[in-house]
Amino acid sequence: MKSCLNAASILVLPSYREGLPKIALEAAASGMPLIITDTTGSRDCVQEGRNGFLVNPKSSRHLMNAMETFILDSNLVSSFGKNSF
Repeated sequence: MKSCLNAASILVLPSYREGLPKIALEAAASGMPLIITDTTGSRDCVQEGRNGFLVNPKSSRHLMNAMETFILDSNLVSSFGKNSF
């Protein structure tokens, strides 16, 4: 799992229903920013605008906008990642 997390820059978890996702905790502990659907359990991993973004369930546009934010401002990846620890 560590090699998978090291190969990525951002964790994107668009799910409709989730408990507390272990992968989100592992990604945050690895210093990775998060984009996660705003569902019960998942929202406990993200401090909106600090270490990631919560997106509306079933909203591909909201998900796209969150991903585009990191693409257009690569400095956010680093700063949000530091806030994930």
